[in-house]
Amino acid sequence: MTSIAVHNKGVYETERAVRVYAERFPFVLTPAEAYCVGRIPDDARGSILDVGIGAGRTTWDLTRLFESYVGIDYSEKFISAAKLRYSDQDLRVADARSLPFETQFDCVFFSFNGIDYVELDDRTRILSEFSRVLLPGGYLIYSTHNLHHSRVKSWLRSFWVKELFVPIHRLRFIFNRWRNFQRQHCDNAAGIAYVNDPGLGFSLINAYLDIPREIIRLKGHGLDVEMTMGCTKASATYDSADCWVYLMARKRRPRLSQ
Repeated sequence: MTSIAVHNKGVYETERAVRVYAERFPFVLTPAEAYCVGRIPDDARGSILDVGIGAGRTTWDLTRLFESYVGIDYSEKFISAAKLRYSDQDLRVADARSLPFETQFDCVFFSFNGIDYVELDDRTRILSEFSRVLLPGGYLIYSTHNLHHSRVKSWLRSFWVKELFVPIHRLRFIFNRWRNFQRQHCDNAAGIAYVNDPGLGFSLINAYLDIPREIIRLKGHGLDVEMTMGCTKASATYDSADCWVYLMARKRRPRLSQ
């Protein structure tokens, strides 16, 4: 059986996935993303690495909020789509598990839960890479699915869930659910469940995280969380109504020797 990471990347290499991201999502920051970025002081808005840009949804806003911008995605098809819209920007094919950069960014930004499409070992590599390329005092902003979202238990336990019954797409959704339902599993020790949720018509398997444990995980990479914010909220809080949560962390500065 292919790994979750390989499976999900295969989904993101399809023309349908590119079309969905290029046509269905507004090319602006979400309110929660704008709130998080707005917390970064003006003097810390030098360089930003925008990870998992898809078709370039976040590019326009972030290039205007930071002095320099680099956007990456591990899908060549997505980068090609983004370049059609933003041919003047620095957009590259690159994988967050092995970033081709030195320590140089004031901010790393990873939206739409892109870190959740891989297993825990790869997730650990990604967080390590983010910490490595951030300047001391730099900011990491990313979102991750919330293990305690109100629908998670239903998606894990019941094949027939209400989100399957979309009249136009019902057959495709059921087929995807049939392919992926048995691949779901939980890692209780790590506070992670791998869930076949409605994203892209049940074609993906996403990691859902216990947020307090994720905060501890970040500390191990020298990243201290300053704020958490649910995707449905207008301020720094989250609860079971939030399918995903934004985390804003800052890279610890080295202590000066006495």
